This record gives sequence, structure tokens and C-alpha cells, in this order.
Amino acid sequence: MEPKPLRPEETREADFQRIYNKSKNRVLNYISRSVRDRDEALDLLQEVFITFYDKLPELDISTDRIESWLVKTARNVILTYVRDTHRRLTRDLQNTQESDTWEKDEQVGKIYQKELEKHIDNFLVSLNDQERNLFILQKIEQVKYNDLEKILGTPQRTMKRMAANLLQRLKERTTFDKDYLEN
Repeated sequence: MEPKPLRPEETREADFQRIYNKSKNRVLNYISRSVRDRDEALDLLQEVFITFYDKLPELDISTDRIESWLVKTARNVILTYVRDTHRRLTRDLQNTQESDTWEKDEQVGKIYQKELEKHIDNFLVSLNDQERNLFILQKIEQVKYNDLEKILGTPQRTMKRMAANLLQRLKERTTFDKDYLEN
């Protein structure tokens, strides 16, 4: 009785197993020289043999050149892995730096704000009641001059001149960014 002929899919599976068993150690050693992590090397080995399995119908497996093809494929898989790892690490580093910068900027901003508040508090103490009320209502509370006129009973033109004068005095007393004080 003759053995039953193999179907093309069974032949493909048998060819794949034969070449896999014969070549896996050589390909794994080649990958391991470039990738120090054993788990990563095994993942890349798997990628090489998935590619091999997909290309198997197109390849001439009757010669020993198939091992050269596998090593060449392994080299390409390693290069892709290294490139992707480099990109990921670069992106992670940039994200970390941006996060650190943002946190530092926020901390500097908080310190800046506290120092400015201290300067303004000291400035307010030096003002008379009318000036202090105007400064607090107009610059801190941002009440409009129309409403201030009703509240303080002082003409708008006088209050605008007083507010400009107060702001100029504050600028002269502090080293803070002048643009910040404009707001």
C-alpha cells in the first residue's frame, strides 16, 4: 500500500516544520547578538518565521540558500525593531521633557504669583483709603469705571488718572515683568 499523497497545505506545513527545526537556533543566535533581551529575541524570531510562512509558497526551499534568506529577513526585522525602539524612546523622552518643563513652568509661575501678591500687599499698605479702594476695585476686582463712579462717588476721569498714577508707582517699586502688571 502506497502512502497517501500530501495535499499542498500539508506539504507547506511539513516544509515549514522541517526548515523551522533546522534553522531556528541559527536565526535565534543571530538575533540574540543584536538584541540582548531574550524575550525580545524570541519575539523577533517569531516575526521572522511568520514572514517565512507567509512567503513559503514563493520560495525555493530545495537549496540551503533558505537559511541565508532567513538571516537576511532576521536582519530586516532587527533593523525595524531598533528603529521603532529608538523612535519610541525619543518620543517618550520628549514627552517627559515637555512634562517636566510644564511642571517647572507651573512651579515658577506659582512662586512668581506669590511674590507678586506680596509686593502688591506691601504696596496696598502704603496707600491711603481712597487709593487702596480704587486699586482693589479696579485692578484686582476689575470693576468698570462706570460702576466705580457710582460706588466711590468720584468722576471717572479722576479715577482713571489716579489708577494710572497708582500703577506707575507700583511698577517703580517692583522688578516684576511690566506687561504682567498692565493686566
